[in-house]
Amino acid sequence: MSIPCNAVQETLAWNQPLDEAGQQHVRTCEACRSFGEQLKILDALVMDHASVDIPPGFADRVMAGLSARPARVPRARHRLSHALEFRSVHWVLANIGLLVTLSNLVRFVLSLLVPSTASGGSL
Repeated sequence: MSIPCNAVQETLAWNQPLDEAGQQHVRTCEACRSFGEQLKILDALVMDHASVDIPPGFADRVMAGLSARPARVPRARHRLSHALEFRSVHWVLANIGLLVTLSNLVRFVLSLLVPSTASGGSL
């Protein structure tokens, strides 16, 4: 039974393990093999540029800020807004957005430079 290229490429894109049939498909399909190699390159590029330097004393400042606040449990509907009050949460969310944007940009550029669907595969 033949597995469609889009199913194999989606599994690869989600970084999920392929079953034996999927592995066999990648071995015989140039488009899917190329797609998998592009994802490996993209992952390496993102990991090379995804390092975050934590400033000295950051953990101490966070712990001091937490201990300075009175112990209370916020109401459930206010938990998210309470969490977003912290500047570090904004910083983390902004960096996650940046990484996702860069990842999509690199994938887009790679799709323009190396058309993986030219040999009959489809996304």
